[in-house]
Amino acid sequence: ADQENAAWLRSTFPDDGQNGEERKAYWFAIAHPESDEPIGEIGLVEISWPDRRAGLSILVLPGSRRVGVGREAIELLVEWAQGELGLHRIELHTLPENAPMQSLAEASGFLREGVLRDYTFEGSRFVDNVVYARLPKPGPVQS
Repeated sequence: ADQENAAWLRSTFPDDGQNGEERKAYWFAIAHPESDEPIGEIGLVEISWPDRRAGLSILVLPGSRRVGVGREAIELLVEWAQGELGLHRIELHTLPENAPMQSLAEASGFLREGVLRDYTFEGSRFVDNVVYARLPKPGPVQS
């Protein structure tokens, strides 16, 4: 966690070289509102265009957490994904012990759907993931 600073963060951005609807991910830096220094990253990952679904990944550096930047970034990304890209379901997975991320997901309009048992292999063991999802807010019925 000591290397979690702006220079390290820049080095984590993938250069996927993809374009159009073939893209499986979009990544964005989260910048400090005054200094413009990168303080986090947010992305749409594992995009399934046929299913109009994507995962959401977010990291805010420790010194910039709990001041609303994560929630604002999630709101901007989800609105863009559902409005401009036409995606329907945005999922967020986190570890059961990650209470701050679960609180952020719920504050950002995601609903907890359940636990995926032994979902990922981390270190030397399988770990569960809690899955959250956000669907578009219902609007007026289009005729």
